[in-house]
Amino acid sequence: MPGESKAIVWSFTIGAALGLTICILFGVMDVQCYGTGTPNWNAALQVCE
Repeated sequence: MPGESKAIVWSFTIGAALGLTICILFGVMDVQCYGTGTPNWNAALQVCE
């Protein structure tokens, strides 16, 4: 379904944006940080803190 595919892309994009935003907020511009582009807030915070 094209709709499902689009939803997956949006969710990934939003997750990546949230992960990157968290990294910027913590002042950590790290390759590992960029790798946390997922909606999993705990994982992103653990890497970026």
